[in-house]
Amino acid sequence: MSDQSLAGTILPISEIKVGMRFRKDIGDIVPLAQSIREVGLLHPIVIDSQKNLIAGFRRIKAVQSLGWTRIPVHIVDLKDLAKGEVQENVVRKDFTPSEMVAIKRALEPQVKETRIGHRLSKEDEKKVDNLPTFPKGETREIVATFVGASGKTLEKAEAVVEAAEREPEKYALLLEKTDDGTVSVDKAFRTIKRDQQIADLKEKAKNLPKVEGKFDVIVVDPPWPYGTEYNSEARRCASPYPEMNLDKIKAIQLPANENCVLWLWTTNRFLHEAFHVLESWGYTPKTVLTWGKYRIGTGDALRGQTEHCILSIYGNPRINLESQSTLLLAKNGQHSQKPKEFYQLVDAICFGKKLDYFAREKREGWEGYGTKELET
Repeated sequence: MSDQSLAGTILPISEIKVGMRFRKDIGDIVPLAQSIREVGLLHPIVIDSQKNLIAGFRRIKAVQSLGWTRIPVHIVDLKDLAKGEVQENVVRKDFTPSEMVAIKRALEPQVKETRIGHRLSKEDEKKVDNLPTFPKGETREIVATFVGASGKTLEKAEAVVEAAEREPEKYALLLEKTDDGTVSVDKAFRTIKRDQQIADLKEKAKNLPKVEGKFDVIVVDPPWPYGTEYNSEARRCASPYPEMNLDKIKAIQLPANENCVLWLWTTNRFLHEAFHVLESWGYTPKTVLTWGKYRIGTGDALRGQTEHCILSIYGNPRINLESQSTLLLAKNGQHSQKPKEFYQLVDAICFGKKLDYFAREKREGWEGYGTKELET
């Protein structure tokens, strides 16, 4: 390889051949430009030996907004890379996740089409000039070897890059943080996976099935109107159900028998409104159960470590009250998930057919009104 492959090469931006980019929307580059102004360009862009851009389009746009006409580059000859001639992971410089994925996308078609024993016979290989040779094995693992990562890490990095390409306004900055090393690939991948799980739940909850029959015991955990969406970087306590305003919550027609026990969950913020909801439903409050959590949460004033469940009745239901306390100490679960100890308490003191309205999980002995996973 030529000495141009060494880190520190600077080229005029006008000489970089951008070509077709995977990322159509580069998102907001202002934070990136500000970072470059303050601490410099920590990672050069990556080009091949023909000056075709492999990775770093947002970095080019950011430095251009600062008036730069030249930019540090990291030159990778894909043929040499495929032949294993690049020493110490390309001259002792580790690839960022964006660079790994860009190189994967460039190399993967070659690996699939020219790998010895995979597609071409020995005779066909002799007919192809300068054919790079690849070892046998899974394509993902082969490509990962050339970029100095495990196949699993490369897969996670690609998921992060794809998310940033799909929703740059939401994930482009997360990708930059992954590239500069302040956020690990694993953490970024978990963030995106968690966000997708929440999005899937919300999508499936848009068309909830109709509740059939009447119930003697109903637990309701409504999606109170916080006015905020789930945010993996800050707010993680949002419900997996689309938020409802108070009028819509009050308009819910509960499938209750003439004698029914109702447990209405509320947070500290909506404790006052919860009593008005019960009044609109026609239930009589009896007491308030407070869930004391082991781990502190978020909050607009004091940070929350409690939730409340108002025990109410309609008609004259039978309740097996003994010496149960109004304080329930139990571990936190996933976001908006209620502890199993609560359901054990309800099972112990309430009788009849039970419904978990806006359920978060399937539960033995209960019917769940919620996401489609609960129907199976």
